[in-house]
Amino acid sequence: MLKIARIENDHCGSNAYIVAALDSRSAVVVDPADINSGRICEQLSRRGYTRLLIVLTHEHFDHISGVRTLRTSFDAQVVASRECSQRMTDPRRNLSRYTIGIDIDCQPADIISEEIGPSLVWEQMCLEFVPTPGHSTGSMCIGIDQNLFTGDTIIPGLPTIVKLPGGNRKLLHSTVKSLFERFPQKTVVYPGHGSPCRLSDIDASNVLGEQQK
Repeated sequence: MLKIARIENDHCGSNAYIVAALDSRSAVVVDPADINSGRICEQLSRRGYTRLLIVLTHEHFDHISGVRTLRTSFDAQVVASRECSQRMTDPRRNLSRYTIGIDIDCQPADIISEEIGPSLVWEQMCLEFVPTPGHSTGSMCIGIDQNLFTGDTIIPGLPTIVKLPGGNRKLLHSTVKSLFERFPQKTVVYPGHGSPCRLSDIDASNVLGEQQK
């Protein structure tokens, strides 16, 4: 049994997630972006978590800006794809300089997902790493039990953005097709923006922007 808490980050309305087994003092934190409010640290401290595995779905600033604080405040390691790890170190490549006029950067990830294989068992949880290029070069989704953390690859009710640097519509088509084939319809999707829902509630054609056409 897992506990999953969603925290809306303090800019751009992106989501961070705290995932933990019952009665554990260790937690997986997905996409912590928290420049000013300190809500993620507050929640973690209040719940008594001392050891963290930070997992990033992609490199954009609104999903990584809290990484530096968590690294200095907790016993934490960061997992990311190779491209995400490289691009999050550069305010130009993580888009913070051009989007909000503030330079945000992070040190490279401690663990590169491609180097450890498709999965990782950590503190009673099995994490599945699924490369999902399309929204960005470094995008990946993370499966934990029957839950799928999709970042900006799938946002319920909205077409996935591919116009930013590193976006690729052709790759997104392959990514979305593979996700719908790989995961059961009952899978709970935890997106980078908006509210969680079942995979069965998501229209793949809307994700791909085909309804707009």
